[in-house]
Amino acid sequence: MADAHSRDRTREIAREAGCIVVDGGLPGAGRNAGARASRGELLLFLDADVRVGPRFVGDAAAEFRGRRLAVATCPYDPDRGDRATARLFRIYNWVIQRSPHVRPGCGGACILISRSVFEEIGGFDASLKVSEDGELVRRAVQHGRFRMLRSVRLVLSTRRVRAQGTLRFAIRILLTELWLVLRPRIRGTSLLTYGFWDRRLPARGSDRS
Repeated sequence: MADAHSRDRTREIAREAGCIVVDGGLPGAGRNAGARASRGELLLFLDADVRVGPRFVGDAAAEFRGRRLAVATCPYDPDRGDRATARLFRIYNWVIQRSPHVRPGCGGACILISRSVFEEIGGFDASLKVSEDGELVRRAVQHGRFRMLRSVRLVLSTRRVRAQGTLRFAIRILLTELWLVLRPRIRGTSLLTYGFWDRRLPARGSDRS
């Protein structure tokens, strides 16, 4: 597990559970550090604010291998929220499910990728401040297929949506995607800020890999 200097008991709890804990940073750097410390032919990257079921890893890996994928994600369900939030998640899932045929990409809450492909493309671009997840997928599809998994789902925290409001959050996502179409590699800009460091949000410093 990569931990970006969290201020709670994340590291202690992770070590008690048998995890190897490495230093993180911005998501790209943290995920790369976690990958280097891991073993196995598949790499599963999860954000700290997700919940998965007990069969998630096994079912995801089995489907990934069965469909001969290079990289994959899964649908997200909100942990709470109103109808607007639920609708926002349904739209996200619909878009990502169809993205392989238009503009491959997904959020970083769940990325499953072959280690061989991950190493071939050099992992996440740690210099990117925004959309390092989607950028990884777009490089990975040069080596195989990207699809949304059917056998698993995860529950994602809506804390960013609650902090910013559903409409504002959706607008920021749309602006980010538009900016990325025009300028694919964002290494820092005052126009778009990354909510990972938003002080209005509850402290979350870890990223699972």
